[in-house]
Amino acid sequence: MRTYDKSLIEVWEWKEKVYDEVKGLSPEDYIKKIKNDADTILSRSHVELVSTSFSDKRKKVA
Repeated sequence: MRTYDKSLIEVWEWKEKVYDEVKGLSPEDYIKKIKNDADTILSRSHVELVSTSFSDKRKKVA
């Protein structure tokens, strides 16, 4: 019998939990859930993302 590291077992449990939460969702609902979860985490952590366009970056570099 193999012995696995405790951290690896925790990752497997986390992965299984996430799978159970999203396994019945349609692709649209899955995307909404991921976006809502990300927005919640970012706001809770006081992180604000700023959008930039590639054309603006191209102008600044050149």
